[in-house]
Amino acid sequence: YLEAIITLSNKGSSTGDATVRGLPFTIGGTYAPAVFRPNTITYTGQTLAYFEPTTAYVVLSQITEAGVVSALTNTNFANGSQVMISGFYFV
Repeated sequence: YLEAIITLSNKGSSTGDATVRGLPFTIGGTYAPAVFRPNTITYTGQTLAYFEPTTAYVVLSQITEAGVVSALTNTNFANGSQVMISGFYFV
């Protein structure tokens, strides 16, 4: 089980997709959903999060009303952005 609140006091810069890394165990071979509540994060439509199989991180994404999924990136976040996330995954 994962439960975390992460606040970016100074977000800095980054490339690639937004992820929450450093889970204590590698995720098993199946995807699992996570509950993700953004605060001071810009996005289109709705947010979604999932545990990426065979890794040790959660992927943070957005989905438009038309159903197009894309990753959140550095440009979606600001100083003070906060991520509240929880969910279960199997190892």
